[in-house]
Amino acid sequence: MQPPRFYAWVLLISWLATWADVPVNALAIRCLPAEERLRAGGIRSAALFLAAVVGGGLLLVVHERAGGAVPFVLMALLLAVGGLLLRWISLPPETGRQRYVSVTEAVQPVSHKGAMGFVRQPAAGLWVALLMLLFPFVGAGWVYLKPLLLDLGMPAEQVAWWVGVGGGIAGALASLAGQRLARSVGLGRALPLLAALATLALATLGGVGYMAAGYGLWLVGAGLLACAMGALSGVMFGLMMHFARSGYQALDYGLQASLFTLSRLAVPVLAGILLDRLGYPAMFTALALGMAAVTVMALLGGRILQGVISKNGEIR
Repeated sequence: MQPPRFYAWVLLISWLATWADVPVNALAIRCLPAEERLRAGGIRSAALFLAAVVGGGLLLVVHERAGGAVPFVLMALLLAVGGLLLRWISLPPETGRQRYVSVTEAVQPVSHKGAMGFVRQPAAGLWVALLMLLFPFVGAGWVYLKPLLLDLGMPAEQVAWWVGVGGGIAGALASLAGQRLARSVGLGRALPLLAALATLALATLGGVGYMAAGYGLWLVGAGLLACAMGALSGVMFGLMMHFARSGYQALDYGLQASLFTLSRLAVPVLAGILLDRLGYPAMFTALALGMAAVTVMALLGGRILQGVISKNGEIR
């Protein structure tokens, strides 16, 4: 396939995936119990990582063994099956069930119940800042991890098994563990702990790069990074559910997803520039320093978020 056509397909697929993301996650917010948002966020994140085992691991193995067209045909079939399963999802009615209403939503005027109502929720500004900073540094590290292992000479199929399959399973388990930690010790303690884990993972990859170590230590760093990604994403989706108001799930999730995507796109670009100029060790070290700054921010703001969410009974 010629590069222009390939880029066009990538752009189209990315656009369709982003377009589908908002209604799918709005549906999840509508169906999952409002009083257990952190647990629901962990389950949702675990499901995504298990899906990544297929898409980012097993289908890469299929690509290596059967050629380029087969994985795309299988992905299309999986999408068709998922679309058919939507028919059997029954939405809980808004009336006759306990309706989640945030503190701000209950008292704000009607004019603030659209997009402006989102930013007027308690601690929404703090949450937006953390939303845009907690994940992009680990996400950028994960983006460049597979190319790094390929550059080191690891066969593509081994990368698929170790990073795609192994990393996906580790991320799924960490997603469940992350929300459990947040419910056990409180969000104010869990957020900085998970951010510190992400900092440790990136620093480990930077240190391994400076040592010019073999595959084993790189895979240790990859495992730490997968666990940090899973744990953070589970807690973050639980918070996204909290800030998605009843009746405005798609709007509020769409706003949050757009802000999240902007930062997640910007950091890998900057990391790529650093990679071209200074190499993998310096890039991972810079990402670790950025994550360390976010850890301080999470330490200062985590308790504020916990206080807001505790008022609604989401953290006992």
